[in-house]
Amino acid sequence: MDETGERPNLGRIDPHRALGERCSDMKKPIRIRILDHEYLLRSDEDEDRVREIAEFVNGKLEEIRNSGTELSEGKAAILAAFHVASDYFQVLREREALARHVEDRARLLNEQIDALIR
Repeated sequence: MDETGERPNLGRIDPHRALGERCSDMKKPIRIRILDHEYLLRSDEDEDRVREIAEFVNGKLEEIRNSGTELSEGKAAILAAFHVASDYFQVLREREALARHVEDRARLLNEQIDALIR
């Protein structure tokens, strides 16, 4: 909780709230459950999206919890964050490769079109 008695915004960071100012355009608080803990979040994402993200995070934490390794919640959270970050960077690499492929294909098609026009 912050000095006003509210829980911090754990959704996207709002610069006004980060500076301690009240922000009237923040959506209503959304109650989610991660593992055995309940959290009240304020986010600029819609409620369904926040719940989808919470389910994803919960799933990652449950995978780690059910892996047979005894870890504290903190260590499980860090490991889950690494898994999520790894997945994220893999998607970025795949997106970059796809963008290069599309650019190469577009360049080739443009060259073929230019050759036909000449």
